[in-house]
Amino acid sequence: MIGMAARTDPAALRWLVGIELRHFRSRARISAAAAGKEIRTNQSKIAHMESGRYRQKPDEVAVLLRHYGVPQSEVDRVVAIASQDDGPAWWEPWRKVVSDDFGIFLGLEGMADREFRYDPMGIPALFQTEGYAMAVTALSHRVSLDRQDMVVELRMERQRRLFEDEPLKVHAVIEESVLRRVAGDATVMRDQLERLIYLGELPNLTINVLPTARGIRAAMFGDFNLLSLPSGREVVYLESLYGSEYVYDRDAVRGYNLMVNSVQADMLDEQESVALIKSVMAETT
Repeated sequence: MIGMAARTDPAALRWLVGIELRHFRSRARISAAAAGKEIRTNQSKIAHMESGRYRQKPDEVAVLLRHYGVPQSEVDRVVAIASQDDGPAWWEPWRKVVSDDFGIFLGLEGMADREFRYDPMGIPALFQTEGYAMAVTALSHRVSLDRQDMVVELRMERQRRLFEDEPLKVHAVIEESVLRRVAGDATVMRDQLERLIYLGELPNLTINVLPTARGIRAAMFGDFNLLSLPSGREVVYLESLYGSEYVYDRDAVRGYNLMVNSVQADMLDEQESVALIKSVMAETT
C-alpha cells in the first residue's frame, strides 16, 4: 500500500488509480458503458476516471473494482491510493519548466521505492553535479535561456530523495562513452566523475558502467527509467525529442525487466566500474 510519502503528487495519484481501473475493467472484459451504469453515470465519466483527469471518489472506485471481480485486497490497495489527501504537487515551485507528462513522472519518482535508470547518452539527472547539469541544460533547445537555472534547481531538488531517512534506491547503468563525453569543460567533468564515485559508495545507490567494447545491445533500446512503486506496480518512463511515454502494461514492463537482465550481463561490477571511472578521471585534463 502506498503510504503518505513526503513527495506525493495528486496528478500522479490520480494517474495511478486510473491505470488500475482501466487494467481491471479490461481484464474483466466490461465495457465503459456497462461500468458507468454500475455507478449510475455514463462512459464519459468512466473515461475521465481512467485518464486521471479528475480525482476519483474512493467509494466509486471500490464499487467499480468489486464489479470487475477484483479481490478485496486489491480493492483496498487501490482505494487507499484514491483516498490520499489532495494538495499541491511537491514540484509546484518549478511548474514553469515541468510539462504535464513530466510532472506525472516526478510525482511517481517521489513515491517510488526503487528506480532503475539506463542512459546511453548522459549522466542521469539524479547523479549530476550542478556544473554538469548547467552544461547539458545550456545545450538543450527545449529550455529557454531564462529558465535554465530553474531546470538545474529542480534537478538538485530531486536529488534530495537520495539522502532522506528512507532514501530512494537507484540502480544506474551508464555507458562508458558517457564518461568520456565532455560536458562543459575538463573541470566540470572531473567534478562529475568524482561525484559518481562518491555516490556509488552510498548503500542505496548502485552505479555500473557498460563498457563500449561489450557491444551495443542495450543502447539499441535507448534510455529509460523503470520505477518500482510501493503498490507493487512497475512503470517505465520513456522520453524522446517528440514527447514522452509511459509503459505500465505488465507484459510490456516484463520486457523491460528482461532488457535490464540483458544489460546486467554485460556491465562491469561496482568495483570494476569505479576503477574505470578513476581511469577516465586520470585522462581528463
